Order: sequence, then structure tokens, then C-alpha cells
Amino acid sequence: MKRRDKYHPLDDAGEYLTGPALYEEARRQMGGDRLMLAFSRGKDSIATWLELRDYFEIIPYYCYMIPGGTSFERDSLDYYEQFFGTKIYRFLHPLFWRNLNSFHFQPPQRAATIIGCGVPDYDYAVLVDDLGAMLGIERPYVAFGYRADDSPRRRLLVLREGPMGSTSYRYFWPIWDWNLERVANRLKAAGVKLPIDYQVFGWTLTATDYQYAHAIRDHFPEDWERMKFWYPLIDAEMFRHEV
Repeated sequence: MKRRDKYHPLDDAGEYLTGPALYEEARRQMGGDRLMLAFSRGKDSIATWLELRDYFEIIPYYCYMIPGGTSFERDSLDYYEQFFGTKIYRFLHPLFWRNLNSFHFQPPQRAATIIGCGVPDYDYAVLVDDLGAMLGIERPYVAFGYRADDSPRRRLLVLREGPMGSTSYRYFWPIWDWNLERVANRLKAAGVKLPIDYQVFGWTLTATDYQYAHAIRDHFPEDWERMKFWYPLIDAEMFRHEV
């Protein structure tokens, strides 16, 4: 897979960097080894953490979909903190703030309050900058567990952006060239568990629409009540799909 512009380092064959060569280039650009990890609790982000822990000081962070998170999110985060022996910083997902500002599943009587609060569109770049400032990291650098083999969309993303890039913060995709078998073997060798999300949803929690909401309602009633507190009209999503 070849880079389409001159701004990303390539190997001697003119291909994207992979493995230790990619990690060393990231370390060079960072000017250190304190690396943030966008940790989703998913298989790819777990594999990324396992792969990088011998190369960097990993600073993982996780984004909750609702304030305080669900019980299964908290339980799995506690497990991964114990497994890796590292604190996982926890934030509200930028999608939560966007949902509020777009009145996602909100009753009309809440609109004036939401508008009056002037909730900002708190995006990923601000989150990374805030965590960096809190930890004294001047140029935050973030690893994501993206794989080109994961989907056509991800493959196009890697082709377009490359495994290293710059938006308002620096990022790289350490396992962009891994296939699913390699990920599974890495997790098995480490003896690490996947979160219960895979049994309930098939992958980790990433939204509040029906494919997640109905499973939370059916399997985690207390979390369902918390979700309804923040999204009072979410029952309408159930009605739309089930009636």
C-alpha cells in the first residue's frame, strides 16, 4: 500500500511504514515516548495497547456515551486498568455533546435549558488537548486501533490519510496492516478478555440508536434507566423499530 503524497515517511520499497519502523518514526516525531491511546475497549484497541506497551508509555483514555457510563463500560474499564496496570482516563464522548445540541431524543421542554447552557461542541481535538495540558504534554500524539483490513471504509481512510497524519493533533495507526487473525492471536497469547459488549452487541458500544439501545434495555435494566434519563424520548426509537 503506497503513500500518495510526499509528506509521510516510507520504507525503502516506497511503502507505508509498519511495525517497529513505524513506532520509531512516531517516537521521533513525538520527541519522546508518552503516547495517548484512544481506547474503545474493542479488540483492535486492546491489540494496539498490547503491541505498543513495550515501546511507549501508554496513556489510555476512554469516552463514555452517557455521563458516568454504563455498568458494563465501568466494569470492563476496571478490568483493563488491572490487567495493564495503567489508569484509563475517562471522558464524555464528543457525540454526547453533539446529541444534546441537536436535541437528540430530547423532549421540547428541555430545549430552552440546553440552549441556555450554551453547550459547546466539544470535539476530539479539544479532548486530546485538555488531557495533554493536564499531563504536561505539549504536543499530544494519539494512537488509534484502526486496521485497513477492518472494512472498505477503513481501507480507503488509510489510502487517503496514511498511517501517520496531522489534523489539529498528531496521530498514527500502529496496527493498520494487521488482519483479524493476527489481532485474535495477540489477544489469546496475552490471555486478555473481551468486554461483554461482544456478546450483547457483537462489538463495543458506540452509539445510542436501536441496535444498542434495545440490547441495553433487555440486558442491563439499570443502565437503560440511566440512558432514558439523558435521552427521555429514546422509547420512540423502540417504538419505531418494534411496533
